[in-house]
Amino acid sequence: MMILTDFPRFPKKWKTSGQIEGVSRTSLAGASPKDLFQLIPDFRQADFVLVNMGGLNVYWLILLFWAFPFLKKPIIAVDIILRRPHTVKEKLIAWFKKILLKRVDHFVHYFRALDGYEKIYGISSEKSSYVPFKANIFGDHRVPKMLVTEKEEYVFSAGWSLRDYDTFFKAVSQLDYPAAIPEPNFQSLKEHGSRFTWRLENLPRNLVLLEHDGSSQESWIRNLCKARVVVIPILRDSICSRGISVYMDAMLLKKCVIISSGPGVSDVLTDQAIIVAPEDPVALAQAIRKVWEDPVLRSEVSLRGYRYATSLGGEPELLNRVLEQSVNWYINCQTSSRISVKRAIADTELLGLGKEEPNEHAT
Repeated sequence: MMILTDFPRFPKKWKTSGQIEGVSRTSLAGASPKDLFQLIPDFRQADFVLVNMGGLNVYWLILLFWAFPFLKKPIIAVDIILRRPHTVKEKLIAWFKKILLKRVDHFVHYFRALDGYEKIYGISSEKSSYVPFKANIFGDHRVPKMLVTEKEEYVFSAGWSLRDYDTFFKAVSQLDYPAAIPEPNFQSLKEHGSRFTWRLENLPRNLVLLEHDGSSQESWIRNLCKARVVVIPILRDSICSRGISVYMDAMLLKKCVIISSGPGVSDVLTDQAIIVAPEDPVALAQAIRKVWEDPVLRSEVSLRGYRYATSLGGEPELLNRVLEQSVNWYINCQTSSRISVKRAIADTELLGLGKEEPNEHAT
């Protein structure tokens, strides 16, 4: 079996737990739309195409297979990121995406609650499967040293995608504990639909801005290590997993996480984090106060989160989960197709439509 994918570090040779073996080609990684035509030999050899993050690649592939049906191979889209539309323009784009996404054969998500996806984009649970995500800093050699040397100092919040910093600011304004966020990149916050309307000069007095260029993993780990509590406020509008990378990294560092309920949280976590209602500064402030002043509770929650994060491993383990889910779906799909064909043939024969009538005038 051969998989064509854009996962850059997907295993070149693989074997599933069901002893199915195969290879993969990562020639889709970094490919532009015009590069797709150069990959026609790969499409012909592939059994299915595995696309990560649901970027432009998945839409170009859909259009390519629609225009040239002889190239068509099953498409499995992993972690496709979609938003709830609000403006007329956004609703038109969502409608067009819904039409295109009907041609995706299967979806693999890092969350289970698909209500928004199904209602807006037609992505149902019948066409979907779930795999747990992982901590991005799993296995980083700098983690043990920083955990020992850095002192826990503040309530920390971070992230770009659909973050509700306004609610976080209102919550920490009610408290006397030190708080911190990375220096904001307003362009990225806007592009990712986050809410940050406070002017920097009006931020709560107990909050400081931390240096983080957005690309340095070392500064990211250090900022997390200095946190006593990690808060991930998510907007109510979210219809897919948001903040999952942050809470997984925080859990791996044995930090107590407080996060807004929603897809990727309420449908995935149980007692590994403190889950609060979205856009509720009073509830968020109460949760922060409770875990800040109760070291036993904080330790218990952080330990459960740590065990959860470590059990999921890092990137190799995640890719293996995606591989298992994708190959199993493909095998089941092929088996179902063969069974359907056999049933159709059997039904035809039962009706006498598949047998030639004898010729009464034959000699």
